[in-house]
Amino acid sequence: MLKTRFGEAVICVTQPDHAAVSGYLAAHWGNEVFTRLGGYAPVDDPARLRAEVVFAVAEHDNGWWLWEATAPLASIGGDLPPDLIDMDEPLQATADRWRMGIERYRVGHPYAALLISQHAVRLLTPWADTASKVADRLAVRRFLDEVHGLQTALRTTVAADPARRAWLDDRQILPHMRLVQVLDAVSLGLCSKVIQPETGQARGLGRDRLVFGDVPRRSWDDRVTMTMEPVGDRRISVTPYPFDRMPLPAIVRSKRVASTEPDALGSAPSWYATPPSLLDFTLVAG
Repeated sequence: MLKTRFGEAVICVTQPDHAAVSGYLAAHWGNEVFTRLGGYAPVDDPARLRAEVVFAVAEHDNGWWLWEATAPLASIGGDLPPDLIDMDEPLQATADRWRMGIERYRVGHPYAALLISQHAVRLLTPWADTASKVADRLAVRRFLDEVHGLQTALRTTVAADPARRAWLDDRQILPHMRLVQVLDAVSLGLCSKVIQPETGQARGLGRDRLVFGDVPRRSWDDRVTMTMEPVGDRRISVTPYPFDRMPLPAIVRSKRVASTEPDALGSAPSWYATPPSLLDFTLVAG
């Protein structure tokens, strides 16, 4: 669950809905300036590779589905399911969710599973040394060791298929791995908030200027810094502009709850009875 306060309201976006926005943006990535997904190096079927990468971006948080369906209530902004940053649980539980998400597509979508696994590695690696509890550090290290072994197996599976072997070319896979991260962060900027490395501040939900570094443009050797900045009326200026439509509408499915009503969502039936609301943004070229 992603939660953002707006005065007396809390905007709630589930992980699956956030991931769907990421996938939508991935499907529109690429224009005369930015290479489309799957097009960074020669392959036999770039459309098939592009579809696999878009699928990976859209499903990068699939391991959180069960948690979203059974999340405990938390007294933060009303009795709402907890925000990811509100959760106080062993990192073993987080690792298990990522393990589930990678394993789910290991057979049918090994390349997508490989991209998702690398996203998990990037997110969890810092905790291997910085987690305050020894048990958490050990859990993360065990998970990373397991995932590195799984990545070897996934690469072997992809390489065994002559039609997909070229997908593992660094010229392809490095931009794709990075764009899973970038599109996740861009979606978070629309669905919730992003921690900016430069300041450590949480920014987002269409209200703040966001900066993303090392964004592949033409190739892995051609990376740029991309900025998103609100320009009024839910319009977000993106510079340089990477999408195939301009302007590009972006709609986020959410639920809006009054934070002044502590019992607004005190049970699962209350959560499902709350009607969804749509946050509509328009992405435009800077």
